[in-house]
Amino acid sequence: MAYARTKETLTPGIIVGGQNVLGKAFYGLRLDSNTGTLTVNKVVDGTSVYIPAADLVNSSADYDQWVWTQNKLVFSFDANGHLLMEVR
Repeated sequence: MAYARTKETLTPGIIVGGQNVLGKAFYGLRLDSNTGTLTVNKVVDGTSVYIPAADLVNSSADYDQWVWTQNKLVFSFDANGHLLMEVR
């Protein structure tokens, strides 16, 4: 079955959910369910990022989770293999 897909383009400087993202870093997380590979992308140079519309089926190229922040995010794993995120 084929799905029509549209994406919303978000660039720093626009308003997202009532908050200005200018000067904030974008962190996008993508999980490949076939290999278990987690990819974290950090965008700080004003490059456009694409996030899926909430009501559409996601492709493997879409971000599963994302956040804009002016704080530094540090990722690590605990002894049980759980991903930890610390906001600094």
